[in-house]
Amino acid sequence: MLSKKIRKTILFSNLNLFLQPKGFVLRDNSNDPRFISKIENGVVYIYFNFDNSGSIYSSGLLTSLNEIEEIIIETGTPNLNIETPNNKDYYFINTLKDKSFEIIFNEKYRHYSFKSETEMQEFSEWLISYINTKGFAFVEHYSFLPNVLAKMNQLMDDGTYWNGILSGLADYLFRGLIISKLCNDPDFNNKITYCDKKLSSRESLSEWLPYYEKLKHKLSTLEPKYNAEDGRVLNLEDIV
Repeated sequence: MLSKKIRKTILFSNLNLFLQPKGFVLRDNSNDPRFISKIENGVVYIYFNFDNSGSIYSSGLLTSLNEIEEIIIETGTPNLNIETPNNKDYYFINTLKDKSFEIIFNEKYRHYSFKSETEMQEFSEWLISYINTKGFAFVEHYSFLPNVLAKMNQLMDDGTYWNGILSGLADYLFRGLIISKLCNDPDFNNKITYCDKKLSSRESLSEWLPYYEKLKHKLSTLEPKYNAEDGRVLNLEDIV
């Protein structure tokens, strides 16, 4: 098993060479070091955990979009620590996640104990290749909210949930409604009905209801900024 120091040194040396010219800054600490890049409408970042067992966790590229998370902070959630969100240098509330990365990473590396520097180099090269192709394509495409709405609709049509792209616990529903309203979604009222049913379906979700009512009040006066018809889904399988 490679030491945490060696794993970190090899991975971050490679990522620094790749990400720094693209505007990312390394914010290092002992718990969840991360590379962060400020974009026009938010932040893109990737963080890591280096386990004592020799494994590494990578979040993949995550996106925090200001126009969504500012409303989340305003209306609140049961688990929202107001002192932590959107610390301008380090912590951000996440809006979007690349589920495809989660699946592939978990299959290949989630609990793998790295045993040699060669294995770490191979992992670094695999991660950089994914970020440079599918990762950046995902971030660019879904930073445009109508595209997120299109993906949400596809997930519903497939019988799955918006957390296939949106982050959070029950607050992924909050994010979905904010996006729907901002995109002038003709199906917005049906999405409200859908969330009403989801959040009232289990007693364990009752603590979310006061925040949900506050969010609906906010949405009643929120003006759309985008056109839902402009959205499309990105097929990551076509990107190599």
